[in-house]
Amino acid sequence: MRSLVFLLTILSVLWLENSLAQQTRSAASNIALMQLTRDPLSPLDTPLGDVYQAGTTWYDMQHNATAGRTVAIDSAGYAHLVWTNGLDITNANRHVYYNVWMPGISGMQWPSGVQVNPVNRAGFATVATDANGWAFPAFHHVPTGGPALTQAAIDFDPRAGAFTATGPVPVTDTAGTRNTIWPKVALDGDGIVHVVSSYSHSNGMLVYYSRGTPTFDDGHGLEIVWQTMNVMGEGFRFLDSAIAVSADITASRQSQRIAVAYTKLREGAINILQQNSDVMLMLSDDGGVNWNAPVNLTNFTDEDEQHAFGDLSIVFDDNDNLQLAFTVCSFWELPDSTFGTSDYLSRIFQWNEATGEFHTVASAWTEGTHRPGQGFVNVCRPSLSVDPISGDLYCVYRKFTQDNWSASDSALAGSDIFVSRSIDDGAHWSDGTNLTQTTPLVNPCVAGDCMNERDATVAERVTYSGAQGYLHLAWELDFDNGTWLLNEGTRTLNEVYYQRVAIDLIPATPHVTDEPLHNTPAPVDDLVISYDPNSTGYSLHWSTVPGADVYNLYGSSSLDLLFSPLSQFATVADTFFHCPGCLLLAPDLAYFGVIGEHNPPARAVAPMPDLQRRRAVHRLIP
Repeated sequence: MRSLVFLLTILSVLWLENSLAQQTRSAASNIALMQLTRDPLSPLDTPLGDVYQAGTTWYDMQHNATAGRTVAIDSAGYAHLVWTNGLDITNANRHVYYNVWMPGISGMQWPSGVQVNPVNRAGFATVATDANGWAFPAFHHVPTGGPALTQAAIDFDPRAGAFTATGPVPVTDTAGTRNTIWPKVALDGDGIVHVVSSYSHSNGMLVYYSRGTPTFDDGHGLEIVWQTMNVMGEGFRFLDSAIAVSADITASRQSQRIAVAYTKLREGAINILQQNSDVMLMLSDDGGVNWNAPVNLTNFTDEDEQHAFGDLSIVFDDNDNLQLAFTVCSFWELPDSTFGTSDYLSRIFQWNEATGEFHTVASAWTEGTHRPGQGFVNVCRPSLSVDPISGDLYCVYRKFTQDNWSASDSALAGSDIFVSRSIDDGAHWSDGTNLTQTTPLVNPCVAGDCMNERDATVAERVTYSGAQGYLHLAWELDFDNGTWLLNEGTRTLNEVYYQRVAIDLIPATPHVTDEPLHNTPAPVDDLVISYDPNSTGYSLHWSTVPGADVYNLYGSSSLDLLFSPLSQFATVADTFFHCPGCLLLAPDLAYFGVIGEHNPPARAVAPMPDLQRRRAVHRLIP
């Protein structure tokens, strides 16, 4: 059970300003980085597609929750990558780095990438590109003597790696300048830069939107000029409150629509936890000038077995419909504030704006022994991509396994990067395909020998070279499981990769089982009660409830319905229950009820809810 307040306390340490130190690099981070080659016994010889190393980092957490895009493709097929680069084992020197995969040579433009930011303590980068190859990284940095600030940069020339960074005028209040950070960036068809950022406070986040115009002189990129959003001259517009660093942003290529999605503490929630949330959506129809009211897409209730976890991904398809993927985890809450959750049980769902339907992308609803670690569950961190030719959808995500684990820190689970595919606009999704296929040579693995892929994102669009379509990913290979920055595992010098996968290698079948998003208990209305007072006790019979895989049985404990609510006394998997030898002292006052559920959470036994009791209670008539 992870408290959001606890998580924010830890994360706040990560943005505190360190003294500006001279940039240094370890010898290991100066290695010439070519197309990935490893020992023949290494499982990294068997990823799908082609894998290229872009650089290294001592920083083992690229993003806190929603990751946005860390790879973008221009019209010439160049892949632009950004990442947070910890340059030394202390992480005192933390910068944003950039590299470009060049299709002409199938290799990286620089051996280790180039630095984007001019100020120390920069990180948590995302990137967008225009068709001509100008990259626009967004990140936050910590200037000397000041709070962390959102920035976005423009390159001097396409793929030159010579960036000029500017940021919106920050928000101020009576306490000073707000740390409005963790930006996600999108670029619209007019070349306008759109950014969503988050400000952390004691009960969650505030979500802010910014809008900037890239400027050029004689064909060279100069800077991004930010729009003023209010009479105070600030460059941020407040959108809504949120929970977790969950906000993502996307811009349509067909219209002026801009979308921001995030998770928000569920209405009526008692426990302020990341897992106790709904998925929210805000839309602008005029390029970010005006915004519609927030819409709750999920509307989870106390009856639901699963709630939004805090990470998501959004993209407009080429029909101008929004596609959204998000993680849910096991969570339930009772009116007395009792709640239950799991470090493991999770699913990824996709929502289609055109149909309004939710469908399962991936499911790993099993407990385990080896935890995924703080901020993660069995399947999480979705990242969506659209094929502009076929309309197929791809969802990349991180999946933890119980097959290998680390020797340190409570034996944390390792993970691979998977992708699922839909060829029918999200109505059905394929079972996940493992894209990285890494397994440590020794299990449990020791720090330096683990192979834990993390923080994967995928470019918004599939691109084509001739008739062949490709999916484009960026991810970090962590050589110890867990997140060292959250006191898990050991610091290791990790590697950052670009992966190019032919879509023909990603099957569209078999399909994953489509689970319901909401757990709506259904009271049976045809309960038949049989009772033999002489010897055989009583029996209950009822018809199958569609979608139910378990049935909760309720009965009156003191044979007085008025003063004693029906309490759950059994759970069965079929439509029959017999209690041999059970004697009912007053059969005319005995009441029973049955409610069918689909994968109910392991919540504490509670009285039958009043509404369901009125609908579902059956009195035994002797």
